[in-house]
Amino acid sequence: MTPEEKKWMLIAGLVGAGALGLVAFFLTRPKAVPSPTTAAPAAPVKVGIEGQMIELASRQLGVPREGLTVRGLSPSDLGLTSYNFNLVSGSNTIVNTTIADSRFIAITGITYTGTVASSMTVQAGGRMVEAYPIRFIAELEGHTWHDTTPTIIQQNWPVTITVQATGNATELIALDGIVVEKKGMVLA
Repeated sequence: MTPEEKKWMLIAGLVGAGALGLVAFFLTRPKAVPSPTTAAPAAPVKVGIEGQMIELASRQLGVPREGLTVRGLSPSDLGLTSYNFNLVSGSNTIVNTTIADSRFIAITGITYTGTVASSMTVQAGGRMVEAYPIRFIAELEGHTWHDTTPTIIQQNWPVTITVQATGNATELIALDGIVVEKKGMVLA
């Protein structure tokens, strides 16, 4: 059985076991995926995901921390105009882009109130880095789930996000996240 098959079997079991099983799964997975072209950080910064992103961006771009901006993730960072998607039953590619040069992102949460989306996968740098069983999010108070160990998606990485749906509908799947980039890249 491949690692990907094992991961999907684990996800299926956790969905059946309930939200407590999901929390345990997301707390035990890796915090960052090393770049396919660069080495992993020698020593992670212990100030949370934002600090890790700033440290990585500073090192890769050769820019001091003061030369970087931290902001919230917007649809345009993923090549989108909104987070509304026309889903059809089966597999739906909702994002297929490359992260801009000098930009680093992390998806830190998902807001979902719909009924047909069942799961979402994120591929970055040529491999699957996240698998979210999003069907349960609509049942949460506030309809938002927060990832306690988000993956950093680095500059120039190709990113594909796919949603599995059980029917046809236009649904809002809002992605919360953090962006670290060189100052002056995006006008506020």
